[in-house]
Amino acid sequence: MSPEIQQADARFRTRFLLAMTVVAVVAAAGLVMLDDYLTELQTLAERAQPIAAEKTLKAARVVFALLTAGGAVLGLYLGRVSWRALRSGRFPPPGTRVLSDTVVRRGAAARLYGRAGLAFAVITVLLTALIVVQGDRLFRRLLDTSLKPTPYTPPAELDAPGRR
Repeated sequence: MSPEIQQADARFRTRFLLAMTVVAVVAAAGLVMLDDYLTELQTLAERAQPIAAEKTLKAARVVFALLTAGGAVLGLYLGRVSWRALRSGRFPPPGTRVLSDTVVRRGAAARLYGRAGLAFAVITVLLTALIVVQGDRLFRRLLDTSLKPTPYTPPAELDAPGRR
C-alpha cells in the first residue's frame, strides 16, 4: 500500500512566494530608508545629542518590534497547526494547504509531529516574549544613559606643560 499524499496547492504556493517577495522588497526598502534616517540622525547628533539619541533608540525599537513580531506570528501559526494535528490524529491536519506534496502521517507519528510542533511553538512564543521584555529593558537603559550629560574633559595634549 502506498502512503497517502496530500497534494500541493499551486495557487497557495504562488501566493506564498508572491507574499515572501513583497516582504523582501518592503524589507529592502525599509533598510534603504533606515540608512537615510541614520544619516539624518548623525547630522542631528552633531547639533543636539539628546534628541538624536532618543530618536535613534525609538527607531531601534521599531525595527526590533518588527523582527520579533515575525517570531511571534510563526510560533502562533505553528501552535495552531500542531494543535489541529493532535486533535485530528493526522499531520498535516485536514484542510491545511501545503506548498509541496506531503506524506500524510496518522496515529502515533501525527501525535509526535503535533507534540513537537506545540513544544516548538511554545518555546518560540516564550523566547519572543523574553526578547521583547529584555530588549525593552535594554532600550530604556540606553535611553537613560545616553540622555545624561557628560562633562567635557579636554584632550591631554591641551594640558601639556610648556604650552601657552
